[in-house]
Amino acid sequence: MVSNRARHSVAALLFWFTLGDIQAQQTPRAVPVTEDGIVSPRAVPFPTAGAPPRAAVVVDDKPKPTGPDEDLYDYAALLYEKKEYPLAADSLAQYLQRYPTGRHVAVVMFRLGECYVNQNQLAEAERYYIEVVTRYPSSEGAPSAAYRLGAIRFNDKQFDESARYFAFCEAKTTFAQIKLAAAYNKSRAYQMAGDKKKALLALNSVVAIKADNPYLESALLSLGTALLAENKKKEALAMFTDLIAVSKDNAVLSDALVKAGVIEAETGEADAAIKHFERALGIGDTTPENRGIALVGSVQALFAKGDYNAVIDAYNRNASALPPGDLLPKMQLLLGHAHRMRKTYSRAVEQYVLVEQSAPESDQAFEAGYWKLYCFYLLSDKDLPEYVRTFLDKYAKARSGHELMSKARLILADAHFNAGKYADAADAFTLVDVKSLPEKLRAGSLFNKG
Repeated sequence: MVSNRARHSVAALLFWFTLGDIQAQQTPRAVPVTEDGIVSPRAVPFPTAGAPPRAAVVVDDKPKPTGPDEDLYDYAALLYEKKEYPLAADSLAQYLQRYPTGRHVAVVMFRLGECYVNQNQLAEAERYYIEVVTRYPSSEGAPSAAYRLGAIRFNDKQFDESARYFAFCEAKTTFAQIKLAAAYNKSRAYQMAGDKKKALLALNSVVAIKADNPYLESALLSLGTALLAENKKKEALAMFTDLIAVSKDNAVLSDALVKAGVIEAETGEADAAIKHFERALGIGDTTPENRGIALVGSVQALFAKGDYNAVIDAYNRNASALPPGDLLPKMQLLLGHAHRMRKTYSRAVEQYVLVEQSAPESDQAFEAGYWKLYCFYLLSDKDLPEYVRTFLDKYAKARSGHELMSKARLILADAHFNAGKYADAADAFTLVDVKSLPEKLRAGSLFNKG
């Protein structure tokens, strides 16, 4: 019976991961790029101007054209390089007005967009980025313009449009790092749009690149979490295992350790689960929620192995960890069982009382209430009959036919019998539903009743 409870608790741990990860995805942000490549795999607000890489400089032996259009462009480019964005925007706009078919139109439009971004005029910037992508899709600035549009749409929660622009950038750019950034952000846009299939495909393309991939950790974590949400535990575990091997970020590492441990505990790999839970508990950056989940997971795995001393030791070493939600009474119940199996019945009673106090209306409180009576029975407590009557009265309506109710009545009858109060014992035995008792208790109960 206890083993089944432990398995149910592991399933509860998986529920907490799914719920927490869904909630964590509610604040959409796009990841930026810089002149030199990717800034960070973490989510950040819309990138500052100048973030997408500039178009590569092409060395050309041909003589540079001359003329007033080139002079105006060079002057605008100089202002742009010096970050004189209002002045640069005026000169760039003049170029478009005077030379609408000039050879620099695509670059001018992109830089106009950048100038307006730097002046926090996103609507104006967006207009020029769209022009670059739609009118000059093969230009050197088109991938960067599309990346900008993807970020704008993402932060406006237009996720389908965002994914489309990031996909354009990924397909068009010649820079490996920008391709990675676009693929990763595309996956996040699909995820926010609710298109799980496309999100997984995009994440798989990111995690396939192992070398020089600053998005690898984040993508592995996202992919593993998504697979876990779809109950694909084996595939998810592979992602978390890879992440554990490569992560240098303690917060990410601890998250992967706990999630890997939960999957391993549920699939019967208790030793591996315990190792991962213990490692997570030893990392200072482990979140309070993950610390609580790791403690519960460690307690469950050790209990399943029958190592009751280790169960109690694990709890004592991490007593400050607070399991989330209904995991707390489940852990307290297992601690009570561990003390009971060690025959430290008084300590078991203390844990069972904590369960009744922390979740008085729960299934765990009902079960703890019975095992508390059992421990009092083994301790020959003089007040046991009163405790049993209180327990039976409390659950008489809601759980009248439950096996534990019959076993509680049997405890009362046996207590009277052992005390030589045979009349009281006989009355108590008449209330015991022998058929609801486990097979191994029936013969003895009938014999004592007789």
